[in-house]
Amino acid sequence: MGPYPNDQLIYKSKEIVEFQTLANEDGLGTKSRLQKDADPISGAVILIGRNPDLLSFSIPFSPKLVDLVPVIIQQAEREAMHADENSQ
Repeated sequence: MGPYPNDQLIYKSKEIVEFQTLANEDGLGTKSRLQKDADPISGAVILIGRNPDLLSFSIPFSPKLVDLVPVIIQQAEREAMHADENSQ
C-alpha cells in the first residue's frame, strides 16, 4: 500500500516524513482518531531507534493553530531525534 494519493508528503530524511491531509479527504491524518472535515490535518511519521519505534501524530490545521502547527511538528522531530541519539 502506497501513500494516500491526495496527501502532501515532505520527506525530511529517511526517518521523518511530514504530511498534510487535505480538507474533507481520507489520508494519514484521518487514519486514527481524527475525522475528515473542512480543515486540513498536518502531522509527521518518525522512525526512532535501531529496531525502530514509530511515532505518528496528527494535528487539525484549524485557523487558530495555523502558526503553531509547524512549531509543534519541528519540536516533535527534534525531541524524537534527541531520544534516538540517547538510545544508542
